[in-house]
Amino acid sequence: MRLYRLSAGFGSHTCHVSLPKLASSCNISETQIRIFLKDLERRRLIKRLSVDLANKIQSERGVTFEVLLPRLATTKSTAGVKIAGGAESTGGTKTEPNKVNTQKENTQTQEEPSAGVRVGSKFTIEECRKYAKHLQSTGQGINNPGGYATTIHRTGEADVLIEAYLHPEKASSSLQPDISRCPDCNGTGFYYPKGSEDGVARCKHEKLSGS
Repeated sequence: MRLYRLSAGFGSHTCHVSLPKLASSCNISETQIRIFLKDLERRRLIKRLSVDLANKIQSERGVTFEVLLPRLATTKSTAGVKIAGGAESTGGTKTEPNKVNTQKENTQTQEEPSAGVRVGSKFTIEECRKYAKHLQSTGQGINNPGGYATTIHRTGEADVLIEAYLHPEKASSSLQPDISRCPDCNGTGFYYPKGSEDGVARCKHEKLSGS
């Protein structure tokens, strides 16, 4: 989710971030970050393009990732008019197109993605903390439950998981299949229907529903 924000949230397919900063933003250890990154690469959801550990500017050291996920549609202002060269004119003001394809972690002060991504949890901060402490106590990679609870309360990214944790009876009686068992996407929600060269698509879990 963090890598998606750092790329798609800023209109790019790539992002540049150091592992310590990524671990700090996700409120988990660097060891867990390395494990999760290897898993995402194995699933072909991200691709490691380059590693820069020798940059004279320490804040610019890190890894450049390509995030191989579909991009959500963004809402453009009706006042904006496309002009030649990809620039956009809004109210008589001409703005240059984005010429930088790789986003730097240290320049991204606004962490929220562009329009189309839901922001804000339907659960209270106390419910988010309860869920975060559960993850910590069961050894699921959460070392800072307070920080993680704040993040998921602000973004709403874990609402489905919190719902299942707080109301297991609803989850067990639900007719929705367990997508983590889907052989196509392994629970990610996306898969490569014709191989990685043709891009990813949203998974309908057809094999799971037919089993």
